[in-house]
Amino acid sequence: VALFPNPNAGQFSIRLNDQVQDFNVSVYNVQGQTVHRQSVDGHAAQIRLQGVAQGMYFVRIEQGGRSLTRRITIR
Repeated sequence: VALFPNPNAGQFSIRLNDQVQDFNVSVYNVQGQTVHRQSVDGHAAQIRLQGVAQGMYFVRIEQGGRSLTRRITIR
């Protein structure tokens, strides 16, 4: 999984293995509140967070019953 750039200004890309198709992305703040949710067709996505404060966030990627979480910083 590639998540870049990090840190960013609220816009970043996620790229999964080319063999992966269709996944879900959720972004959470440090309080655990969902600030963004998106379904993706394919193996890559451009995420644009609108109106979120600077700080640390968690990006959860779910596909095929599996999930992983990565940390990002919004500046």
